[in-house]
Amino acid sequence: MTTPERRPVILDTYRDCPINCIDDSFLWKEITIAWWIHAIRDHGELIFIDLREDGEIFQVKFSREVFGDIDQIPKIRKESVIMFTWTIVKRAVEDIDAKSRTGTIELDCKKFAMISEAKPLPFAIHDAKGVSESLRLKYRFLDLRAEKTRETMVMRSKMVSFMRQFLEKQWYMEIETPILGKWTDEWSREFIVPSRIHSGEFYTLPQAPQQYKQMLMASGFSKYFQVAKCFRDEDDKGDRQPEFTQLDLEMAFASEQEIITLFSDMLITLVKNYYPDRPLQSDTIPLMTYQKAMDDYGTDKPDIRFDLKMKDITHIVSWTSFEVFQKQIERGGIVKCIKVEQDITKKQIEDLTKIAIHSGLGWLAYITVQSDYLQSPIVKFLGEKVSQDIVEYMDAKLGDTIFFSAAKRETADKALDIVRRELGKMLKLYSEDMLSFCWIVDFPMFKKWLTGKWKFTHNPFSMPKKEHVDLLMQGQDIEKIQAQQYDITLCGHEIGGWSIRAHLPEILKSTYKVMKYSDEEMQHSIGHMVDAFSYGIPPHGGIALGIDRIVMILQQEKSLREVIAFPKTWSAEDLLFGAPSSLSGKTLSDVHIKVESYITTQGK
Repeated sequence: MTTPERRPVILDTYRDCPINCIDDSFLWKEITIAWWIHAIRDHGELIFIDLREDGEIFQVKFSREVFGDIDQIPKIRKESVIMFTWTIVKRAVEDIDAKSRTGTIELDCKKFAMISEAKPLPFAIHDAKGVSESLRLKYRFLDLRAEKTRETMVMRSKMVSFMRQFLEKQWYMEIETPILGKWTDEWSREFIVPSRIHSGEFYTLPQAPQQYKQMLMASGFSKYFQVAKCFRDEDDKGDRQPEFTQLDLEMAFASEQEIITLFSDMLITLVKNYYPDRPLQSDTIPLMTYQKAMDDYGTDKPDIRFDLKMKDITHIVSWTSFEVFQKQIERGGIVKCIKVEQDITKKQIEDLTKIAIHSGLGWLAYITVQSDYLQSPIVKFLGEKVSQDIVEYMDAKLGDTIFFSAAKRETADKALDIVRRELGKMLKLYSEDMLSFCWIVDFPMFKKWLTGKWKFTHNPFSMPKKEHVDLLMQGQDIEKIQAQQYDITLCGHEIGGWSIRAHLPEILKSTYKVMKYSDEEMQHSIGHMVDAFSYGIPPHGGIALGIDRIVMILQQEKSLREVIAFPKTWSAEDLLFGAPSSLSGKTLSDVHIKVESYITTQGK
């Protein structure tokens, strides 16, 4: 048989063993193997087929002596699944592949049969450069066959397995919590699931197992963890997806330092075990207060692989007549700047300015220190003295450039942080392989919104710092209250965090009173927790690590979509399965939902 039969091959057994079991001990044995056709190489009298399974390649040889019309074999399409039978033999010396585990042996084929024939491929699986992401996601099952994508899935599996084993050795118990839950008033929108049985009522999908794991603390399970599916109905931002996976943990009688120590040990060990070639900036993870992070880096998730710290110079320029700065200061804004100790080209300044404008600044002002003058379009507006005061305050030397951000504090920090990160890449101030963790602690517990109301910054279940409990209970100096909250960052990305919990009912109630919840609203939102905490509950705290984001950073990918087996697009669509999709009228009727179409016309 020179070409595989096209009729279906249905057998009880398709192969004697997987490729990864074959080694030199199989020499001269007759064997049947099967998997995907990875590549075909035509050498005239000999043809070689690379068979691929689980990322490993095994060579199959065909000779014209056995197959008279051997020329038909190269017509077999790649990715077809074929079964091959005969003897394992030694490779010819010139065919030995020293890089392959099975590079000295091959299967000398005498018989083969088509198990599943592949159609023409929509794109080259193993060389998908230039292929649109939408096409890759539409055929994600093919994209997952690619070596790089498969390697990412393998590493993800190994990391999750490591985390489980690490925590099990510390006597943590894995407990699953429900997916269908109750609506809670938190940061992000939740996905809603209508109830068929209870007309007009809804479940929501959990943003996190937060309340359930606290209930487990009330139930006496003192060390809980879970690899948990979480859901948020929010816009995709590259490092976010509508559904994601986190390592969730809670511990009774936990202190902030205990959790920090536990997870520092786990993450450093994980990197050393699975990414030994990626250098760690430090074998111990530094701690930084929220205030210092915001002052020095303009963000609570700073990239500390390089320095370039910011400074607030509002006090220096507060009396200047420079309108761009003065207007922002009068509106309650600030002026911050950052010093670069390298030559910056005009083109680089233009590129940075575009980034700053896109980030909310009207402009990116700068001063470059020259040998006998300050080069800048703003010196004439600032005046020589103020300009020199800035240079001295920033300790700027010959050739240094100072960039300015003037806006409301949130905008100024955000824009200068983005400019700083771009400078780090542009000037190659750090190695892309470098890994740098950082703990951020001492977060403010509340933030005032434009409505004038206070809102929690992390979550409403946090315990205030011991010295700030009275302020919370009395509802005084809200802006001064700090929570026992902690985040961990990796290379400028938040990868996890949470807090020590408010386990006492009166503290939880006080938090909601600060946020102006009525007793009825509070009862509807967290009444079940207040009630549970009234029956004796240990102090407790926990953390959640974003598994997708950790894998993304360690695998040096740009998007979460590259590290999730079946991700959604930026617009939350599943192109492979065609979700979301419309439902039949009967299906909607069963869950008591009526979809109405609203047609709007401009001008009416």
